[in-house]
Amino acid sequence: MSSFDTDPFPDRPKILFFGWPNSPHTHSWVKLLKDADFNVRVFCLDSTEPPQDWWVKCYQTVRGAPYRDDDKRRTVFPVDGMPDLEGALAKVLAEWKPDVLHTLGIDPASFICIEMLKKYPSVEMPRWIVQARGGSDTMLPRHSPLLLSIIKDIFQRCDHFIADNAENYEFAQSVGLDPAKCQSPGMGPVPGPGGLDLEALRARWVEFPSQRERLIVWPKAHETPWAKANPVLEAIVNAWDQIKPCRIEMLLMDNPYLHMWYAKLFSEEMQESCVIRERVPHETALDLYSRARVMLAPTLVDGVPNSMMEAMALGAVPIVSPIETIVPVVEDMENVIFARNLYPDEITAALVRAMSDDALVDRIASNNLGRVRGLADRSAIQRRALEFYEEVCRQARQKYVVTGSETISVDRAIQDIKAVLDSSERERSASAGARAELDQKLVVALRRLWRSEVLRVAIIQTGAGRNAGPDQKQAEGHAAELQQLRDSANETPNNTYGEAYQHHRALIEVSGLFDAESYLSDNDDVARGGLDPLNHFLLYGGLEGRRPSAHFNSSRYLDENPDVKSTNFNPLVHFILYGLLEGRGDLCVSGDMLRPRFIN
Repeated sequence: MSSFDTDPFPDRPKILFFGWPNSPHTHSWVKLLKDADFNVRVFCLDSTEPPQDWWVKCYQTVRGAPYRDDDKRRTVFPVDGMPDLEGALAKVLAEWKPDVLHTLGIDPASFICIEMLKKYPSVEMPRWIVQARGGSDTMLPRHSPLLLSIIKDIFQRCDHFIADNAENYEFAQSVGLDPAKCQSPGMGPVPGPGGLDLEALRARWVEFPSQRERLIVWPKAHETPWAKANPVLEAIVNAWDQIKPCRIEMLLMDNPYLHMWYAKLFSEEMQESCVIRERVPHETALDLYSRARVMLAPTLVDGVPNSMMEAMALGAVPIVSPIETIVPVVEDMENVIFARNLYPDEITAALVRAMSDDALVDRIASNNLGRVRGLADRSAIQRRALEFYEEVCRQARQKYVVTGSETISVDRAIQDIKAVLDSSERERSASAGARAELDQKLVVALRRLWRSEVLRVAIIQTGAGRNAGPDQKQAEGHAAELQQLRDSANETPNNTYGEAYQHHRALIEVSGLFDAESYLSDNDDVARGGLDPLNHFLLYGGLEGRRPSAHFNSSRYLDENPDVKSTNFNPLVHFILYGLLEGRGDLCVSGDMLRPRFIN
């Protein structure tokens, strides 16, 4: 075992991020957890080697890079015996066993995860957080039947979903994402980098835009499916006589054809006022914003752009497009100036207005000091993120349930069901006896999944019962605790009751087999006494053979299982914890009630 394998916080949760190792967004988001007591690693997409000075442990996958296996880096692909990136990820999940896998982006990280699940169906998935990056992850792919089907599969299989804009949340739910995956717990719309250090950015500038150099920064002067550069070039040409003198910084201009168009369209005078850069350090971009009058970034598709929020925080006036994700969070002529990407005349008008109206740009800069705090305050987002990960990790560590003598996850229970269904599909033409056997396997698998869900939800609700399972000593201890409550004749449940009571009550409540109205209607003495029906059934009614609802026959269950009756164990609780797995009570419960309902 190398030092790479040693986690800094033994017994604390493990979180594996999966994303681009050279992305400032990746670095900024992961840094939210730098000083927290989580064990954090990054599985890197195969673009480049992770920076040597990056603090986090990384699984390296870039082709052609030197092999690494030291305290900070481990090469997992390409290596001998590893056929693909999906296999490398599956191996890391199996060996490190993280509590959480967080894919930073739908394309390609979440796509690769789905492919991994198809190629390696036996992999034990941790709690899966999918984070959509901007609008590019969903805005265009939703119009491709193939990509949309994959995205739907991602939403079906993931456990939690994060996006930087409300539109992505609405879209995800419109194609089948369970709303609970955005809410339990939820982050709400959150910037992809995890927010901005607003105090540090505010300290970088003093002068309002009207007092600054006449500088325009175009941070993404490149051609993509999500933003078109030629209309912007044409707009600058059209506006030139009205905005000069000025300087224009064109960043990320790495397309040779754009260089040709620039040379064709821009006069010598204009070119003398322009600076073309390809990739620049993030700090350089921030420095330019702090000195700029205007940040120019029209797009066809985006989320809530980080460049826009950085410009807002640094006093530059953003010219952005009125797209679905931006319109809800800023106002035209109050926080930004709107101009559509494909309309050079609109971009020209926005540039002329921004470069000539001193009162407007200073008002926008003043307004944005407050607005950006509501959008991107990193200190507030970090607090939310730490709470979010704590809760996700808590759920991850509670999603494992005892099934017979083995511990499996809800995911594994679902895989068992799918295996039965696949077998059934293959054997449609089999004999009636074979089909009946498959039908029975499906019933058993569904019942086990129902039980797994009931246990998991009860644990989440109460925090009790983490070790619930077929352990005889534990069962005897629970029975003794509940008998003491019965002997106390206290009919009002309260928070001094012990773990067994809290857990058993939650099991009954979430099982779907207890109906308070029906119980009171069938038991006049409980209703007349003003007693808590669930409390009465748990401590007394169940042992007396009273039905919790029309769907479970307590009396029959006790008659069929005298050992349960002799231990004073509530029959419904016994059925959930032990009887279902032992094949008891098949005729005591309505089968259609044993259906999974809580998967999230």
